[in-house]
Parts: sequence; structure tokens; C-alpha cells
Amino acid sequence: MSQVGGSREPGRALVVVLLAVLVVVAGGVGYAAWSWSAKPRPLDGLPDNSTVAEACAERGYFPAAAPHDGSGPAPVRIAIRKEKEGAYGGDYESLLIRPVPGQRVPATLNPTRNETAELIACLDQTGVGEQVETCRFDSASDEIPMYEATYDVTVYEARTGEQVGRTALADAEQALCPAMLFVGDGETKLYTEPSARQLDDALSEFTS
Repeated sequence: MSQVGGSREPGRALVVVLLAVLVVVAGGVGYAAWSWSAKPRPLDGLPDNSTVAEACAERGYFPAAAPHDGSGPAPVRIAIRKEKEGAYGGDYESLLIRPVPGQRVPATLNPTRNETAELIACLDQTGVGEQVETCRFDSASDEIPMYEATYDVTVYEARTGEQVGRTALADAEQALCPAMLFVGDGETKLYTEPSARQLDDALSEFTS
């Protein structure tokens, strides 16, 4: 019995070695794929309201954009990704900063010329708070609740795609109901967006 057992050990060791090699190879391939997917991708043109969402979704950057040397003022383009609202959504979209009474929109948050934008800010919803509004549509029965949202904010240099920094933005206070909403199956919810004041506070360390 000891001889039979001894004859099996090399084969077993060989299987273990082969498995270890496969694991290392698979891990290397997985890491390479992850590294490739995480690597910034160049995009044509300049960061504007139609391309900033693509830049956030694909870690894109704009080689033709203005360089960022760390000083301010540094204009920024902003995209936001919220949880799915109705039948559509869940993807990045350009954030329309709508002024409210008593708040101004700083020039850095709303650059008038695309060639001046130095930064890209990507907002990702990470939490849901209390209901703060009820949005009413054409039918009296179409009443959709809106909840307070929290966002993670990642800031990149538009020219290189290099990460400049991260911050968080809690309790987004802008509760504006959309003009229309396509309702899908199941429960439908809406979420607040950050106001100009909150965006200015959150991004000032990068834009000022």
C-alpha cells in the first residue's frame, strides 16, 4: 500500500502545480483585462455637455482639452449617474445646473467655451434618504415620490484622464420634477440632484 501511495504522489503534485500555473495565468489575464478596461481612453473634440457623459462612462479624456496645473480657476464639466428613474436611466448624463432663487451658478461650473474646461467631475449616486417631494404628471394618479440622494464625486483632468481627487456630496437638495417621465414596470422613484451651491462647495478644492 505504501508503494501504491508513493506512486500517486508525483501525479498529485503535478496536478497541483498545473492548477497553480492555471490560476496564475488566469489571474494575469484577468488583471490585464481589468487594467485595460480601467485605462483612460482618448476621445475626439473637447469636453462639452454632449461628451462629458461618455467621458465619465468610459474613463475618456480629451487630448485637445486645456491642461490643468492645479491652480484655479479651473472650469469643470459635470456628469451625473442616478439610480434608474422610470423606464429609462441608470446611465451617466450631463448635469444641467439650474439656478434657484438666492443661488448663483459660478463660472467654473458652467464654462461658456469648451476649450477652457480643464476638469471633468463624475457624480455617482450612492445612497437614498427620505422622501422630500411628490412629482405629479398629467394624470392625477401619476404621483411619483422623489427621494434625497447622496453622491460620490470623482474629478479627472480633462486632458489626460488622470484622477485629481474624490469627495462626497450628501443630501442633494435640488428637488425639481421632470417635465415628463416614462414609467416602467414596478415601483418608480425619482431622486434629488445637487444644487449649484452644493456643487460649488464640493468642487471648490479642485476648481478654485
